[in-house]
Amino acid sequence: IDAATERITISKTNGTEMIHLGEVDDGTVYGLKIFDGTGTADSDILVELGEGGNTIAGWTISTAAITSPSDIITISSAATRITINDGTRDRILLGEVTGSSTYGLKIFDGTGTLDDDLLVELGSVRNRIVGWDLVPGKLQYNDADGSIALDATNQRLAIYTGSINVAKPKVVVGNLPTTGTAKYGFGVFAGSGNADISDDTTYSVLITKDEARIA
Repeated sequence: IDAATERITISKTNGTEMIHLGEVDDGTVYGLKIFDGTGTADSDILVELGEGGNTIAGWTISTAAITSPSDIITISSAATRITINDGTRDRILLGEVTGSSTYGLKIFDGTGTLDDDLLVELGSVRNRIVGWDLVPGKLQYNDADGSIALDATNQRLAIYTGSINVAKPKVVVGNLPTTGTAKYGFGVFAGSGNADISDDTTYSVLITKDEARIA
């Protein structure tokens, strides 16, 4: 117990200092430090609590977050998020995922900026896995170069030459688009105009239980 250093020091019998309680940095920082005894003081800190910071086994604790060594894992109450980083880029976000009020899960492949390398998104805005969107009644891949939708709402599998436009599919299997009597089968449509099996100018192939047309 040293009044000059304003510190209580607990050491091993060989003199290795293991615990400092009081003034802990030879200045004006007060708190508690616990060492593992393998190196010099401050290079082998197991626990630090006090004015200089709060660290337990390399994990840093603040009023807003708990952070692992090398900032690999951050549990942030300020961001309302758990973040996992690979040392260079964020790879997983769990909680609020956009910086506003969108909650869910995002997983990135780590090759680019966030959202450019999105592998998985599940949450309140959208649900996507490697480019495939799960929306109510539909599993779809929507892209300007070509799209496909497994559509339970319309009871069909539809293929598009561009982005999804339900009125203008290129190929349909199932409940065929029509302004007339509903029919199930297979149809190949122009893709540029509204598909309608009641209008034979809109399709080149049509197969149903009671009719068939090819070219």
